[in-house]
Amino acid sequence: MAPEYVQLDQPGGGIALRFQARDAHLVLGAVPGRGPVRFRLTLDGQPPGADHGEDVDADGRGTVDAQRLYQLVRQQGAADARTVEIRFLDAGVRAYAFTFG
Repeated sequence: MAPEYVQLDQPGGGIALRFQARDAHLVLGAVPGRGPVRFRLTLDGQPPGADHGEDVDADGRGTVDAQRLYQLVRQQGAADARTVEIRFLDAGVRAYAFTFG
């Protein structure tokens, strides 16, 4: 852990968060000098399907390829309370801050 981010140095780590909003975003970036980092996202334990964000496909797959804001979830219906979980398949990712819309 650093003052502004958490860093994953081994594959398989993850982040889980309960939220209630239409959109869930997370600022992510790769550790300098490392390649893209693949991740898998679930929403209430299942692939997000139609509720996936721009940076995730319906099966929950995504890739961190730059330091920026990633749209993880965009709910199609009501903004129900949900649990989002991200599992990183590769090491070398930094997570900074969640935002919601």
